[in-house]
Formats: sequence, C-alpha cells, structure tokens
Amino acid sequence: MGNKNKVSNNFGTWGWLMIIYAGISYYISAALSTDGLNFYPAQFEQLHGWNAGMITSLAGMSGWVALVGAVLFAVIIEKTGTRKAAGIINIITGALVLVFANTSNFLVFIIMIFAINFIVANVQLNLIPNNIMNVWFPKKKGTALGWATMGMPVCTATIVIMLTAFIKKTGSVGGAYTIFGCIIIVFGIVSFFWVKNSPEEIGCYPDNEKISEEEIEKNKKLLESHVSEWTMKNLLKNRNTWGIGVGLGLMWATTVGIVSQLIPRLSIVADGKYAASAIMMLSIAAVIGIGGSYFWGYLDSKLGTKRACVFYGIWYIVAILFLLLQPAGAVCVWISIIMVGIGIGGIGNLIPSMIGTCFGRYDFIQANKAIAPLNTIVRQSGIVLAGILSQTAFGYSGLYVILLIADVAGLILTVVLIKAE
Repeated sequence: MGNKNKVSNNFGTWGWLMIIYAGISYYISAALSTDGLNFYPAQFEQLHGWNAGMITSLAGMSGWVALVGAVLFAVIIEKTGTRKAAGIINIITGALVLVFANTSNFLVFIIMIFAINFIVANVQLNLIPNNIMNVWFPKKKGTALGWATMGMPVCTATIVIMLTAFIKKTGSVGGAYTIFGCIIIVFGIVSFFWVKNSPEEIGCYPDNEKISEEEIEKNKKLLESHVSEWTMKNLLKNRNTWGIGVGLGLMWATTVGIVSQLIPRLSIVADGKYAASAIMMLSIAAVIGIGGSYFWGYLDSKLGTKRACVFYGIWYIVAILFLLLQPAGAVCVWISIIMVGIGIGGIGNLIPSMIGTCFGRYDFIQANKAIAPLNTIVRQSGIVLAGILSQTAFGYSGLYVILLIADVAGLILTVVLIKAE
C-alpha cells in the first residue's frame, strides 16, 4: 500500500532551510484562505456592514476559479524554476493583500479575494512548497513534510491572535492586513536568495545522503533536461490521478470545511457556553496540530503513504462523530477539538507525498498539473458548503453530516483507485 519513506531528521543545513521556507509558505496560504475565514469575514462585516456568510461563500467559490491557475502556475514554475516563481508570485500576492486591506468597495474586495485565492490556493499551498519537498527529499519526503506542514497548525494557532494584535496597533482590520501584506512582499524578496531549485545546484545531496560528485552532476542535468512522458491525456486516464485528486481531495474538503467554521461553531454550541473561549480553544487545537503534523509524517514513513491516507480518512470519521455530539457536553467538545487539531496538518502532508510516491521525483510537477486542479475544486467545495449550510436551518449539524459523507466517499476512492508501487 505505498512505499515506506525513511524516518530520519538528518536533513542538513540547507535541507532544514527548505523545510522552514515551505512551512512559511503553508502558513501564508492558510492565513489567506481557510484560517483567515475564521477572522476577516466578521471583521469586515463590522467595518463595512458586508454580510459575513456571503463573504465566506464567495471566498470558497474563489477557489474554484483557482483551478484554472493550477495548470497555469505549474507551467510557469516549470519554465522559470521554483526560486524565481516563488519570489515574483509572493510579491504579487502581498500587493493584492494591500488592495484587499484598504478598499471600501465591496466589488473590489471580492475581486481581491478571488485574485488572492487564485494564487495562494495553487502556489503557496501547493506548487512551491510541495515541489521543494519532493525534489529535495525523494526518500524522506514523509518526515520532511511532517515538519514543513507544521506551518498550517501554527497558522491556525497564531493568525487570529496576530491579526488582532495588529488591529490594536493600527486601529483597524485594514491596517492589520496592510502589515501582513508587507510581510508577504518582504518574504517574496527574500525568496530570491533563500529558495534553491534542487540540492544538486548548490552541491548538496538529495535527502542529505552523500553521493559522488558524478552522481550530483548527473542528477542536476537530469532535473534540468527531464521531459516527462506523462501527458495530460495519460494523467487523466491514470487511476492514481483521480484517487489523489478526488479521493484525497474529499478528505481535504472535510478538513477545511470544519476548520474554516470552527470558531463560529464553538461560539454558538451549548447556547454560547464556549463563545468567550472559542479563539483560545481553536489555538489549543492548532498547537496540538503542530505535533500532529509530525505524527502524520511519521505514519507516512512507517506505514507507507497509502495506509497513512486511509488512517487519516478513518480519523476524521471519528472526529466528525464527536463534532456532532458537541452539544452533549464538554468531553465531546474537547475530544473533537483535539482530533481536529491533530488532523489539521495531515492532508497537506499526505497529498504531496502520495503524488511523489506514485509519480516520482522527476515527474512530480507534471503530475501535479492534473492533480492540483482536481484537489482545488474538491477542496474548495468544503468551504462553500460551510458558508452556505451554516446559514441555513440545517446549521452545523447538517454541514457535519455532509462532510462525513464526503470523507467516507474519499476514503473509498482512495482505497479503490490509488495503486502506489
């Protein structure tokens, strides 16, 4: 059920620098998408009177537009290299956040949400960090991703607290996001010096495992000259493409659907009993998730990627059952929070690892041209459903039932379709 990866944290100095870079990239993507939805819709509703539920739903739909960008950005990165693409695209992202932060026009605001998601749902969340991890760590990718994807739960734990502090500093939510946009621009500039397309180009070794100078040079030339035999037509005929794209995509939709509405849900459960502590509880879940990210990387390495994916699907079935039981009391509330927390960084680890397992180091970017759009459209459906169903008579219970069905369907597709050699 999938090749097992090596469990080792010996990544070398440059390897750790790539892991930290990927972690920051994951952080930015979560801050501007899933985790941000726990914060900015309500803040801008309070500032301008815009409907928070509508903002959430439109933000989810913006991810569907992003699926077009998945192919576009994959081609750009393939042509320019990871380093240049990371620098330029992060600078553009930061500039868009500045407009998002300071406009008082609802149409411009929504256009910026679509534009930002068009980029971050593909580049900062997927293509840049995942490509770095698979090129630098072909054998240790599970463990490396376990560290890198900690950026997601770290974001969940800190982004609302950080933006709230920025609001106190600047006096407005617009000021808070202006600071954040400037941080992203600086990150983009630094990317030109930080990111390395491959370990071979700076004389390092894949997985930090020593090989001869001749092998380094051979690998470097192969990475630069490799022409994938995987055409888009062949990829779309391949069972792994659909297993990863739709099967694991449904598990991802389950995760983001839950996390994007966790604070609003905790604010109303048990007649508002947990409203005052909702942000703190989400932060606790995310702190737990930091260790959870490594846990999923460890499972990936020890059990094999496919088995870890199956375990992830089962994990969320249990988590959703406890989410449905939250009104029953504090025990169910805390068990559900802990389980969701542990799961936050898991899917971001397992999907790129599964692509690498099925298609290899050299064909990762090509395979992702087909898989990333599928992941995007399925994943964003979870956010759209969360925004719509949470505002209806079905409420969060209805949302969790739909997400439970989605998770089970994803689990079945993963088991049946993915065939990792």
